[in-house]
Amino acid sequence: MQFNQEIIVHGIKESKGSIEGRAYDSTVFHVEADLKANASGRAVGKSTTPMNCGTSEEFAKWMHLEKHFPIRAIGSFEIQSNGKGETSLQLLAIRPIEKAAAAPAK
Repeated sequence: MQFNQEIIVHGIKESKGSIEGRAYDSTVFHVEADLKANASGRAVGKSTTPMNCGTSEEFAKWMHLEKHFPIRAIGSFEIQSNGKGETSLQLLAIRPIEKAAAAPAK
């Protein structure tokens, strides 16, 4: 099942290169999430969770927003189940809601 959700992005990290001849190229978005209660049922506040989305080309699309984090965004997600009670959540696409203010004219 796919759905869109407004999210808050606190940071973005690009990874590109190769290790032992194996190439890698990804962007990780650090997305705000509510803290899950622990075994004693106590937790307050928020944390961030890393979510892969796209290649280093995705990172380049967000560089101009560097000074504006955290940023509100719309994430397109897919949730899947293995039929045994386990689910996975994947970030398919993301776009900022807020645009950086235009530079003042000289």
